[in-house]
Amino acid sequence: MQRATPGQIADTARPYASKADAETGADNAKVMTALRVKQALDSQATGKAMAAAVGIPGDASTMGTAPSTIFTDNGTAKEWFGEAGAAVVRLQQAVTWVTPQMFGYAGDFVADSATPIIAALAFLASVGGGKLFLPKGTYIVSTEIKIPSNVTVEGAGMLLTIIKGADTMPLADNVLTNSLNNRLSRTTYNDNIHITDLTVDGNWQVRAPTSEGNTFNQASCIKYSTVRNCSVKRVRAINGILHCIDIMASVYLNDGSTTAQPDGISYHCLIEDCIAENSSRDDGITTHNSGYIDIRRCQSYFDNALYTVGTNQNGVEVDDGSFKVTVEGCYAYGWAKGFQVKGHENARPAIDVLVSNCVAESCGYSFEAQHGAIGAGVARNVTFRDCISRNATTRAGYLAAMHLSDYTDVLVENFTIEGTSTVIAIRVSGPVPNLRINGVTFKDGTTLTGSTEGLIHIFAGVGALTVSVENVVCETPVGCPVVRYSSVSTIKRVKNIQATGTDAAVGCVWANINASDEISGILQTGFGGDIWSQGNSFLIGGNVSVSKGQRFDLSGTAAPEGSVNAPLGSIYRTTSGTAKLYIKATAPTANTGWVAVGTQT
Repeated sequence: MQRATPGQIADTARPYASKADAETGADNAKVMTALRVKQALDSQATGKAMAAAVGIPGDASTMGTAPSTIFTDNGTAKEWFGEAGAAVVRLQQAVTWVTPQMFGYAGDFVADSATPIIAALAFLASVGGGKLFLPKGTYIVSTEIKIPSNVTVEGAGMLLTIIKGADTMPLADNVLTNSLNNRLSRTTYNDNIHITDLTVDGNWQVRAPTSEGNTFNQASCIKYSTVRNCSVKRVRAINGILHCIDIMASVYLNDGSTTAQPDGISYHCLIEDCIAENSSRDDGITTHNSGYIDIRRCQSYFDNALYTVGTNQNGVEVDDGSFKVTVEGCYAYGWAKGFQVKGHENARPAIDVLVSNCVAESCGYSFEAQHGAIGAGVARNVTFRDCISRNATTRAGYLAAMHLSDYTDVLVENFTIEGTSTVIAIRVSGPVPNLRINGVTFKDGTTLTGSTEGLIHIFAGVGALTVSVENVVCETPVGCPVVRYSSVSTIKRVKNIQATGTDAAVGCVWANINASDEISGILQTGFGGDIWSQGNSFLIGGNVSVSKGQRFDLSGTAAPEGSVNAPLGSIYRTTSGTAKLYIKATAPTANTGWVAVGTQT
């Protein structure tokens, strides 16, 4: 009998050898599958020795005649048992590449495929690993498919091979997961599992069409739990009850501690060139309590015509306890939040995260870093670099190109906002120590008006922290401040703002100036001034220069006394009515102590 090649195996029309054919060697025209090879070897003496050489178990009582009388392979016995170890190589190839059709799958793509797929995976586990190839078609599975270590599950193409959860599949079941995932705390790992070139359909529309069914916290399309060195590549994951793709530890941990991690943190995983669509309850792609994770060139979509997105649903989420995560070159559309880095208030937050070259379109918050409870820098080190918010749209009550709160050491670098903004573009609503915003381009303007708004709005909740905003360009006119500091005590670093205003009653920057601030490079036209002083509601203009610890050179429309904080020796010139010159003579940390020293001509 001749050895089966991948092409022959994929051709389900070709006849396969039966067990009897394998054991007798009576028909050389039929395809020998991996299982038939093992059965043939089990019945032969030399075959038994070959099986032992590659670690295939057998029964010594079945040893028989020389295998060359069975394996002629077009008349050449050396193809199987020849020189220089060729037999071992060919045998290893034969028993590490399998399909469900080899294990009894009828191939009608209607009957339940779970049993033959599980049998094929069990066989690969018994020989130490290999590849399960799924030819083109839709495989309905009624139970969770658990993949052992050192196994690749590969389809014929992202849109050609589909694994779909049956209508009767238990609600708590993932479609694909790793073999050791028992939903209990553990430290035993699966290694080297790879899923490629197929679609996984969680079928929530039938399995869990109501919110009651969506309370199950495991039912994802693909879930890796306590794994190492695993990947998902060129996979379309759709209609997950919870998530489409999730990498996690052995369990989720929300025990009230912001520092604890569960057992079995997952490491070194790659999600690449994947598509996630329409998870029912939670996120398209997510990580929990996992480290050294790369998510690259993925797309995540939510169809709000299917049903309205909920507050918990994000395109790509880096969640509780995750660390050293890179999200690069990805796209999110239609979600409550396109890209989110976070931690629940009762859990350890994600840290050390880079979101780079990503685009969020038609999402509520395009990008977010948020933790429910800040403390001692636990939530820290997030970078958004070279990202684009496009047409932010109200979703689940959210609306902003970016939202930041309760994270330490956040860098926003080269951020572009496209589409007319109807609310705050960058919203900083809570403490973000050492926030640096460097490089923001507003492409299409805003409909916001008045001094109570701001394209970049740092709210009062930020408190006495340093917030740096530099290199901001508005390419179309705006009717509100470009930068607005609502907190009097926030230390401001504002440099190089270019904008054209449409309201002479507001300033380009809205802030109360403190002695610790640094403000310079405000290049504006059309505003009433460079700065709107929140203390006394008057404008400061004329090439404002504020340097920390040094005297200020300011001008404005009203007297500075009771409104402007500045170091001793600072100069202030009024620009309306009778021009007067003031010098800060006393009270170096207060807004009093200004003395009029003369009238300017």
